[in-house]
Amino acid sequence: IWRVDGHGMPKKAAIFLAISISFLFGIAWVGLELSCFLYLAICLYWLGHRTPARYLGISVIYTAVVVLIFKVALGLYLPSPLILRLFE
Repeated sequence: IWRVDGHGMPKKAAIFLAISISFLFGIAWVGLELSCFLYLAICLYWLGHRTPARYLGISVIYTAVVVLIFKVALGLYLPSPLILRLFE
């Protein structure tokens, strides 16, 4: 059994690690925008920000900022997600 300071496995840290790894794969599968939005919304909801204005509003704002930074400021366009390639 994994023990950190005698309290067992740090479940919160392990869940965040799993969600973060899913986010990285999600960028390739469903795209940057949807992956970023879902990652933020799930994390905020799980951390206790349960009002829609908080977990959805903050997720939309941060997703818009990330998209603007990547696409407008940096001029970096990621390839189309794998899920969209299925329908081409």
